[in-house]
Amino acid sequence: MRKRLIALLLTLAMAFTTMSPVGSLAENAGSDIGLTLEVSSASVTRGDTVTVTVNATKTEEAEIHGIQFEVLYDSNVFDKPKASAGSIISAETSKQVNNAGTGSFNVGMTFGTDDNGDIVPVIKEGGVLYTLKLTVKADAVFGSTELKFGDVSYSKDNVSYVPTVLSGSTLTIVNPCTGITLDKDTLTIARGETATLTATVEPTDTTDKVVWSSKDDNIATVKDGVVTAVGQGETTITATCGNQTASCKVIVTKATIAGTANIYTKEGFFYGATLGASPLITNDGWETAITTIKWYRDGEADSIATGDKYKIGEKDIGKQLYIIVTADKYTGELKSKLTDVIEKATQDAPAKPIIEAKENVITVTNVVPGAEYMLMGDVTDFKFGKATTFKVNYGMTYYVIARYPETATHKESEEAQSDPVTIDKAPRKLTVTAGEGGTVDGIPEGTVREGVEVTLTAKPGDFDHKFVKWEVTGITLTEEAAKANPITFTMGSEDVTITAVFKEKPAVSIEITGTEFTYDGSDKTPGIAPTEVDGKKPTIEYFDSLNNKLKSAPANAGTYKIKVTFTSSETSANRTTEAEETFTIAKADQDAPDAPTPTNATSNSFELDIVAEQEYVISTTQATPAESEWKQGTELTSPVTGLKPATTYYVFTRVKGNNNYNPSPAVYATVTTAHTYAWEVVGSGEVIETVRVGGTLPESLTGTIKNIGTGELTDITATIDSDTNFTLEAVSGMLASKGSLNITVKPKDIKTDKAGEYKAAVTVKAKDVSEITVNFTIKVTEKETAEISGITDTTVTFNGETQGIDLSKAKVSGKAVKADDLTVTYTMGGTTVAKPRNAGEYIATIKYEDADYIGSTTAKLIINKKDVTVTGFKAQSKVYDGNADAEVNSTNAKLDGMIEGTVVGFDKSGLTFKFDDKNVGTNKTVKNTTPITLTGADKDNYNLKNPTVELTADITAKPVTVTATVDDKTYNGRTDDAKVTMSASGIIADDDVQIVATKGVYATPDAGDNVEVTVTYTISGVDKDNYSYSIADKAYGKVEKRELTVAIIAPAAVIYDGNTHGVSGVKDDRVEADKGKTLYTLTYNGNDALPVDAGTYSATAKLTTDGSKNYNLKADTVKVEINKAGMSATDMEYTVAFMLAGAQTRPLSDLQLTPANVSGKWSVTTGTNEILDGEAKIDGENLVFTVKSGLTTADIGKKVELTLTFTPDKNYNAVTAKVTVKLAQDTYTNSITPALPAQVKLGDALDFTGVQLVTKFGSGAPDQTLDVNDSTKVEVTSTYNPAATGETALGVKTVTFTDKANGGITYTHTFTVVDVLEGVNLEANPTAYNYKLKEATTIGFDGKIHAVYKSGAKKALNHADVVLTMSDGTVVDSAKEARLLNTLGTATITITYTEKYLDGTSDKQSVAITVSVTADPVKPDGTPNAEGFAVTPIPDAGKEMEYKDDAGNKVEPEDVQGKLADAAPGTLEEEVKKNPAFNNVGDGDVVYENISFKDENGKPVTFANGKMQVTVPYPADSDKGDEFVMLIPDGEGKMKAIVPQKTAGGLQFEIENSNVTFAIGWYTPAPSPVLPTEPERDPEDNFWNEVYWTLLRSGQGSVITANAGYYDRVPQGVLRAVDISGNTLIINSAFGMQVVVNPGALEKLGMYRFYYPISYLKEMLKGSSVISGSGTTGITVGVLMPTTGDATVVEHPYTMTPATAGIIPGLESAANARPVIDNADGVSVLDGAQRNDGAVIGGGMLIGLGLLALLGAAYVTMRKRGN
Repeated sequence: MRKRLIALLLTLAMAFTTMSPVGSLAENAGSDIGLTLEVSSASVTRGDTVTVTVNATKTEEAEIHGIQFEVLYDSNVFDKPKASAGSIISAETSKQVNNAGTGSFNVGMTFGTDDNGDIVPVIKEGGVLYTLKLTVKADAVFGSTELKFGDVSYSKDNVSYVPTVLSGSTLTIVNPCTGITLDKDTLTIARGETATLTATVEPTDTTDKVVWSSKDDNIATVKDGVVTAVGQGETTITATCGNQTASCKVIVTKATIAGTANIYTKEGFFYGATLGASPLITNDGWETAITTIKWYRDGEADSIATGDKYKIGEKDIGKQLYIIVTADKYTGELKSKLTDVIEKATQDAPAKPIIEAKENVITVTNVVPGAEYMLMGDVTDFKFGKATTFKVNYGMTYYVIARYPETATHKESEEAQSDPVTIDKAPRKLTVTAGEGGTVDGIPEGTVREGVEVTLTAKPGDFDHKFVKWEVTGITLTEEAAKANPITFTMGSEDVTITAVFKEKPAVSIEITGTEFTYDGSDKTPGIAPTEVDGKKPTIEYFDSLNNKLKSAPANAGTYKIKVTFTSSETSANRTTEAEETFTIAKADQDAPDAPTPTNATSNSFELDIVAEQEYVISTTQATPAESEWKQGTELTSPVTGLKPATTYYVFTRVKGNNNYNPSPAVYATVTTAHTYAWEVVGSGEVIETVRVGGTLPESLTGTIKNIGTGELTDITATIDSDTNFTLEAVSGMLASKGSLNITVKPKDIKTDKAGEYKAAVTVKAKDVSEITVNFTIKVTEKETAEISGITDTTVTFNGETQGIDLSKAKVSGKAVKADDLTVTYTMGGTTVAKPRNAGEYIATIKYEDADYIGSTTAKLIINKKDVTVTGFKAQSKVYDGNADAEVNSTNAKLDGMIEGTVVGFDKSGLTFKFDDKNVGTNKTVKNTTPITLTGADKDNYNLKNPTVELTADITAKPVTVTATVDDKTYNGRTDDAKVTMSASGIIADDDVQIVATKGVYATPDAGDNVEVTVTYTISGVDKDNYSYSIADKAYGKVEKRELTVAIIAPAAVIYDGNTHGVSGVKDDRVEADKGKTLYTLTYNGNDALPVDAGTYSATAKLTTDGSKNYNLKADTVKVEINKAGMSATDMEYTVAFMLAGAQTRPLSDLQLTPANVSGKWSVTTGTNEILDGEAKIDGENLVFTVKSGLTTADIGKKVELTLTFTPDKNYNAVTAKVTVKLAQDTYTNSITPALPAQVKLGDALDFTGVQLVTKFGSGAPDQTLDVNDSTKVEVTSTYNPAATGETALGVKTVTFTDKANGGITYTHTFTVVDVLEGVNLEANPTAYNYKLKEATTIGFDGKIHAVYKSGAKKALNHADVVLTMSDGTVVDSAKEARLLNTLGTATITITYTEKYLDGTSDKQSVAITVSVTADPVKPDGTPNAEGFAVTPIPDAGKEMEYKDDAGNKVEPEDVQGKLADAAPGTLEEEVKKNPAFNNVGDGDVVYENISFKDENGKPVTFANGKMQVTVPYPADSDKGDEFVMLIPDGEGKMKAIVPQKTAGGLQFEIENSNVTFAIGWYTPAPSPVLPTEPERDPEDNFWNEVYWTLLRSGQGSVITANAGYYDRVPQGVLRAVDISGNTLIINSAFGMQVVVNPGALEKLGMYRFYYPISYLKEMLKGSSVISGSGTTGITVGVLMPTTGDATVVEHPYTMTPATAGIIPGLESAANARPVIDNADGVSVLDGAQRNDGAVIGGGMLIGLGLLALLGAAYVTMRKRGN
């Protein structure tokens, strides 16, 4: 038991000695015990002792075997405590107390044992654990201090815990107040003001606070000693500190007015502006105070106005104003700041001058009254004036500026500047002409003036001509300039004549080379030079041997023609040129095929792989076969039979030739047909076997004979030449064709114990064939030496395991063997090693042996040491310390690269490391001073790569603090003379470092106690870079002020003149640097400004801010005297109308004080008085007097005499003026401003905002202006009531204004009240209108549309009242309306009515209506309806027209109705855009319509067995003189373009379907000549007219034949019809010619002819072939020619027209050249045929008709280009 207790005690003792701080190492938080601190007093003072009790609480069941606690206190506050243990601690407890007096009281207690040796717990119950007595030190700091637990723990059951309940305590060290006094016993203060009372306490560092209170808060309140006066009366303010008090009596009196007085303006401080006064009184109760605001001019004693508004007058200009505010409840006044100096008012600039120039005179067209104008530009006399017309120079630029001049009350206005105008230069004559072959563009229209730049462009008439030069007079051109195009020149002082010269371009020299080719599958074309001209490539055409044109260059063999055309263009240097050449493409050779391979030859046949595309010959000779012998592969079969046996055949083959290839060279193979009887030995005929000495013999040896004949072999025998070593096996006597015969022998008596060779020969015979011998051999041989290869030296690295030579590629005598077949032994240094593992060099011996071979070889096995690296050392950075020693942490040092399971290590004991030097640096090298060595059993198997470890670390600079000290000086104006001393601390002894101040510069030369100094210094020495320097770049020094002496000289006295006056002179003794500076100013009676006003002034000096910085002043004082000046005023006489009884005012400015604008006060004395009621008086700026009432004309002439005295505020002596006022007769005129409206809308109230009644008096009395809204002065009556309605509310009304003060003055304004629209839609009935086509030309809504007014009135509207618009916003005029009603379809039209009023405003109302236009249906009987729509059946020959409904039922003709309606364009619109027939049709000149057929029930009807001839009305916007084209279905699902027949009733055409949607387009043709009337038409014209219409009426793609007889002048219109219709025309001529004209031919021919001779067409269109389309062929138009009765002889009056005929005069060169129509875009530019009533412009017409054709072409071209 005793031993157990001792062990437990030791355990607890160790636990307490190792006890950790609270919350750090204790593992457990315990709730068995809680500790608290209690203090005997929370507040103590120095010298007091406080008792601290450590209390413990404990749970009932817990046994506490040990406890340790620490109480922390401030040792600066308390002496070392006295401690005593509490009663709850067991007597047996062992205690260890630490009470060193250092702020910590620490107790550790462990259990004890009783007499029986049992454990007694430390404490058994809760209560006082310990008591401490702490005494406050005499020098303790006043304030709060804390007592708290430090380390605390307890143990239970051998486990250490930290109590969860720990609470400390805070107490305060106080210093009690012993006395308090106030700085005032009595305080008098105005209501609303504040004052501060200051309390003084003893001791001064008492911890008690001063508490303030007021006896009566209604009179005065106090906070922190600040007393606020609340209400009048007396009270007491008390200050309490601890238990000490002090008091002050406070008396509150009436308040002085407080706040601010401000003047504000929204306009500015200038004449005419209105100023506002804005006082802000901050006293309590200000709301009930009555305030007075007076206005003053600065320098004037009397106020100029009273109230919160003031309008600036003329006398205020140049002055400053202020206000003074007083209130009845307060003493004192509030005075505002001075305003800005009052300026004259500004004026807006006059309107921007608008000027116009006519020749050399400029006139202002918008002259503004009162404005001045000045001309600017090329002038020398710049002066404003009233002139508005100015004479100027030609060719110059001018502008005019305008302004208003300065007046007494207004400044000069800003200037307004006109836009500049430039005067044209003098006119000059320009004559421009063009030579033959071109024209000139850019010729100016109208007058051409000097200096105008002219640009002319010469344009050749066609692309075959070019511009050469300009010939000119009147200007000088260089040779180069004369060739420029365009040419630009400036008109000078002379007239200019200029001519453009043109000439024909040269032809292109075309060379065609390389005309021989060989076929290779690619297109062939000869070489062409040049390949391009002027950047354009030629047009190349190809023709075959029959002259047929090819689509592209030929590739096949044959003979061809190439045609090269260079087409001229605007920019090309050459005219259009052609060249032709013949070229050939020869057939190509072919490669020979593979030789044939005949097989399986028999005696009469063989097999052959036949290629069908090849040709073959089978011959018994090697001679080349003749061409006739070759057969196609398709003519042969395999096998080839019918051959002779044992015969050699030659089998030839080649690739056959074709259109592009010659036959290939022939190749052949031979084949021999078989014999009947033949045999042969298979192989060489010798059978050999080899056996090793001691080996085993083979059982038998066999040779083979084969029957290669076609017959069976018989009578076969075999014999062996010797049976000594072999025995022959029996053989068969027969051998079938293709069969095999084995000859077998067996060894006999052959030994293998030694080397030797044994042979035998077997002879075989048969009927019909020669004998055959088969030889047999057995060889016995010795073992041979085997060559071992594929094994090389092997190098590996130590891996801790056995390693060996690489045997994977071993070979014996060239044959691969397995590693197991080889025997390997290893030696090192002569010693055999069973398992090579360790590093080193081994010799390996490799052996091989088998039954036949034996051999050996050697190789090296090298095991290299494995590299390892030491890692984990870490060098520590350091602060520079003067040496290179380095500290390295080796805790994590290890070997990297070692193999697991091997034994190796290294020795790191005794290692030392050093930096490469002692100096500061980053990433500095650190190395060990002695190398590291490896240890362990495997140390020799490893190579340590880094026995010297190279690490890096930093040496950082050592911080050093450097201070700078500056010597004091007296101010001298310099900054560069600071004397600075540098000192440093922290430099290591013996280090070489020097810090020296080289310069000190003050930041300012000014005086001061701490003037900043910028220090320049140097740091030198070997070790300077090993330190970081904390150097303030600024130091501070003291600069004391200097004394400045100022001497002042007094002036003589002067009289006031408005100028400033000062002393005569000043001198001082400043330093040199301050010369020119303002160090002081002079003051006059204490003011800085020089005196102006009359008076005596005391002048002395006062330092400025700059001066006071650096100087103390010593200055003289002198006197300055200014005496008052004199003034003058003008006497005045006024008249006043006798009827104007009451107050009258006259401006005091009429008295013309001189000088003006002097501030002062007027006073007036009334002398003789016959007309006034009472005395005259002064009111501000006016003289005010009251005219008696009841005066009559009998009093006219009576007067009053007044004496007015002006007493200046300062500077001037007083002055008087006499004023006489006489009674006189008077008249008046009045007006209203601004003007009232002449028109008022019903319901609008009259607006009199800002309206004034202005009265002007004939006597010259001031104008009277009254606000009509002021009912006290003006009475307003009107006959207009805005609330009235109905017709009586409208019409003429009046409003009358009456001046109540002068009942005879009235003004009446007359105006008109007008009705207004209600703002709703117009009333319309009906809203839909339906018309038949062409039934009406205007919509009949007149009187059916009503505008509704506010008064209830309605107005019926007609066309003239409204505006009609379409849904897209376009306006509908009468013409448009007529067109709408003549066009099928439905349109929505908006009707808008606008009511316009005199004031420029308007009201609008609108309503939408629909207008539908339809056409009546017609019977298919040719009878037209009222609109001209008709359909006429055209049955097929011999058939009757058939009608059926959509169910296939027959419909009678009388039940069929044709309907015409408008149609949606749909996809047809795109067809129209693409079709060339519509090229001349404008975008808006197309309509889309539909024709359908229905029965009596409205069901669709179709027709068959014929067509319908249709007549439709002309489109609404077209004219019968227009040309028409149509796009209609062709009956086969496509659209075709046609030209409809124009008839009186409409456009006539044919349709093939019963539901047809079509497009009609129209355009205006070029003007047509007046053609001969029908009886005078030439017969040839009649013929070509028929051809023309046949072309146009035939379906697209038709072929029409014209048997023209001797009519050989084809009109241009016919050729155009070919283009438009898309048909082909064949012309047969009795002159033995035929011409084929295809669409597009006219483009090739050009348009410079009005007819084309057939002889010309034959040449130009030679080679043309018929392009057959989907149309009809076989349509013929013929001519019956006169005959003489003899069918073979035809006499006629005709001769063939020459090819040069038909050309428009003047265009011969163009007509004979190639075509000039640019059709690159593929769009035809040709118009339809020119005709009149169906006649074609044909041969025999006048030259003028040709010219019109040309004009028509030009007109069409313009329309195409959008001109």
